[in-house]
Amino acid sequence: MATERPPLFSDIRRWFTAGPRWLFGKVTQAFLFAVVAPLDAIMQWIFEGVRARFPGAGPAECDPFVARNAGIYPGRVEPRAAWAARAAQWLRAWRRAGSPFAILEQLSGFFAPNPPPLYIVTDSGHWYARMPPGVGAPAGMVGTAPEFTLPLTARPPITASNWIWDPYTGVRWSRFWVVVDMSGGPFTHPNQWGGAGLTWGLVNLTWGSNATTLDIAGMRDAVIRFMPAASQCLYIIFDFGGHFQPTGSGAGYPAGNWQYWANRYQPAAYVSVP
Repeated sequence: MATERPPLFSDIRRWFTAGPRWLFGKVTQAFLFAVVAPLDAIMQWIFEGVRARFPGAGPAECDPFVARNAGIYPGRVEPRAAWAARAAQWLRAWRRAGSPFAILEQLSGFFAPNPPPLYIVTDSGHWYARMPPGVGAPAGMVGTAPEFTLPLTARPPITASNWIWDPYTGVRWSRFWVVVDMSGGPFTHPNQWGGAGLTWGLVNLTWGSNATTLDIAGMRDAVIRFMPAASQCLYIIFDFGGHFQPTGSGAGYPAGNWQYWANRYQPAAYVSVP
């Protein structure tokens, strides 16, 4: 990333400080200023243009264009410096595109500066996790922080899967689910349209959480951009109870009939991904 430096304005004019005495009277100095100032402005324009292509180095109004070029978009509340650091790694991010950890990495950035625990579970019941800074591996998972996965001995079919969504689980192999542990935020589960005291029909609200439609759109976009071409993300699940865990089981886990809304675990919200 480019580093900050003082503006270049007046740099070229300083080149004209040496010369015959008669060049530096009031009239001649004004004349030189009029001639050289546009050159200073052009140099500054060139310098700023070069800086603008680097994430966070140019003016803030350049960020949407840099994000589109890199394919790395900022989260709605992500600090500009955090997004710039993430976007500066766009080549590395796209090299691992199509992997579960690539999706989780982008979602973690979306929730910056305080990302929650994030999981991906596949149709076969294989779990992947990305944990917040300073948080260790979830129970039963191995890896190098912040990314963890189930060891071979704990993966289906060696160990029975805790994720049986519907009768097609294990057959429709391209499906996966994103689970966001919202037990510590940032969204809550008001069980009302958009929160207490709000009514149906207000813009930018969602059902089952206080996330806005802009939040949902950003998460969907991150998943769609980085998921494998042949895959399908069925739902992004907001788990407000911290219930779903890679080695958990029992009541509230998909039991083969979750194609029906009435059978799904609460408190949770289920966001479909088109």
